[in-house]
Amino acid sequence: NSSIGRIRREVSGGVTCIEIKSGYGLDLLTEMTMLQAIEELKHMDIIDVVSTFLGMHAIPPECNSESYTTFVLENVLPKIRDKADFIDCFCDKGAFSEAQTDRFFKECEEFGIPLRLHANEIENIGCLKLLEKYRISSVDHLLKVSERDILLMKNSGTIATLLPITAFSLNESFANGRMFIDNNIPVAIGTDCSPLS
Repeated sequence: NSSIGRIRREVSGGVTCIEIKSGYGLDLLTEMTMLQAIEELKHMDIIDVVSTFLGMHAIPPECNSESYTTFVLENVLPKIRDKADFIDCFCDKGAFSEAQTDRFFKECEEFGIPLRLHANEIENIGCLKLLEKYRISSVDHLLKVSERDILLMKNSGTIATLLPITAFSLNESFANGRMFIDNNIPVAIGTDCSPLS
């Protein structure tokens, strides 16, 4: 019910489409429950809803990033692969490495699931190199980008999704939207409204 109230509030403000991500449960049952709830909201036809499985978002305290990557690949991804419109991964310091994200995306690509990426929020650890290997629809955050990153994005056709509330909450400078626009990189703006923000 709280989701319906939030959606109605967005619609009254002129919003016509929202993306809802799972990825906060860190276990199969919770992810399945979240994706099912998103599916139910889609069928209510209040607003266009896009579902994204962000299963590689955080690392449970009992795991490290490598063991959790294996868990998601072996236990979660096969069960949710037809339940989300997109798959996303948080590739950054304190989350998943470029190599772990590569491993995850390779498996997702075999299932034919469109990809999205969270990257360059905390540090630039080289995750945008994946744009050379995979067709990634969008990259979120992009607070720390290099000239090479801009070139990679420009050549890939990927959308830069900027999330100014995140920068504000981290006391960081906002992403340089003008730099993306001047390089003919499509820009989207998102809220990053989540249980963590």
